[in-house]
Amino acid sequence: MTGVRDFTPDRWLNDGDQVSVGELSFDILHCPGHSPGSVGVTNKEMRFAHVGDVLFNGSVGRSDIPGGDHDTLIKSIIDKLLHARRRSASSAAMVRIKHRP
Repeated sequence: MTGVRDFTPDRWLNDGDQVSVGELSFDILHCPGHSPGSVGVTNKEMRFAHVGDVLFNGSVGRSDIPGGDHDTLIKSIIDKLLHARRRSASSAAMVRIKHRP
C-alpha cells in the first residue's frame, strides 16, 4: 500500500477511559477478540454504541487475524456489550457496526 507508514499513537485507549470529540463524550469499552486492542465507544445520553469489528451484520466479528481469538471475542460481546446493556437503564438503542451489506 502506498502512503502507509508506522506511527505511535498519542494515547492508548483503556477500558473505562472517556474521550471527547467537540461537545460529545464517549466511554471506552475494551472488547478484545477481533484483535487484542479492539474497543467500542458508547454515549449514554445519545443511547449510542459504535463497536467496530466486534460485531458484524448478523454475526460476530472475525477472530482469524493475527492476535484474534474467538473465545475472547465471544466473552467480550457477552461481558461488555450484552451484560452492560442489561445493567444500564440508559443502554444503547442504536449499535453501529463496522460491516454492513
